[in-house]
Amino acid sequence: MKKFLEMLTEEMQQAFTAAGYDGNLGKVMLSNRPDLCEYQCNGAMAGAKLYKKAPIMIANDVAEKLADSKVFSEVVAVAPGFLNLKVSEAFLLTYLQGMEANEKFGLEKPGTSQEDHYRLRRPQRGKTSACGTFTFRSDR
Repeated sequence: MKKFLEMLTEEMQQAFTAAGYDGNLGKVMLSNRPDLCEYQCNGAMAGAKLYKKAPIMIANDVAEKLADSKVFSEVVAVAPGFLNLKVSEAFLLTYLQGMEANEKFGLEKPGTSQEDHYRLRRPQRGKTSACGTFTFRSDR
């Protein structure tokens, strides 16, 4: 199951692409200002340098593409070029129902490779730790 922020980012990337901009600019993150919105996207600020346009113009173009989005209930372009996002309750409900139906509630089992296992089990000579430096005798 995809993570919630990944799903929001995919929707935003599609909107950036549909507006004619690079999709990688559409990274969604938790809002720095929770009083204004739940999530935000600052991609228009980075896109301003690439496309030599005002960031608010890029943000407005992307916001227009998300006007009928099923994921976001509200998308507001705010000067100088931030996108403030609120998630729709219907999308959130669908996501939570998917988590409930999943055996592990959407969590993935962490995988460890043999290399990780070896690295975690065997301290290396000369590596520092919280209690100082490990030293090993070679005759053992």
